[in-house]
Amino acid sequence: MTSKMAPNDIDLVLILKADVRFEELLPNQYIVANRNGLRRVLKGDNFDVMIVRPDDEEFLDAVEFFQTNRNNKSVGIMEVKL
Repeated sequence: MTSKMAPNDIDLVLILKADVRFEELLPNQYIVANRNGLRRVLKGDNFDVMIVRPDDEEFLDAVEFFQTNRNNKSVGIMEVKL
């Protein structure tokens, strides 16, 4: 999280429900469950996106990763539930 008016990038962890089955998603749903598709929707390369499930080890890795900046300083994160 930052107080900058224009941050240089946005880090995003998209958490999919454990029961989501990719083969059953509609095209407009799949595009946001796919890293490259999500970048196209968000229109930019300044998004760091990780797509995980809550029961995956990657979930905890992503949360830990985004709580530290490139200078190894602790930073805040926020959760948005949709």
